[in-house]
Amino acid sequence: MIRKHPFTLALLRPGSAPLAKQFVALLIAVGLRLKPQPAGVGRGGRRQQSEISLHCLRHSAVTFLKHAGVPQAVVEELAGHSSAVVSRAYTHTSESQLLKGLESLPAL
Repeated sequence: MIRKHPFTLALLRPGSAPLAKQFVALLIAVGLRLKPQPAGVGRGGRRQQSEISLHCLRHSAVTFLKHAGVPQAVVEELAGHSSAVVSRAYTHTSESQLLKGLESLPAL
């Protein structure tokens, strides 16, 4: 088994999200996200969702690994997925990949 980065592993404590918070702070610092409003502010008092998050980065990483031909078992281990079913939910197919797949079919 691969040893995880010790600093990152320490941030992944159950019940907290310091790594995600640090990622949001970085996105705000570089201007890719606005500073979040506190809970209870905005539509219906709910926290606003963002299109850019650490979770999105995880989806992208899994997709890039699979499209690069990395074996399924390796992708699951790197992403920390418990099964191929979970990993499949993180994989997205682009239009260019669909076209490439169609082009690989034999001409009739």
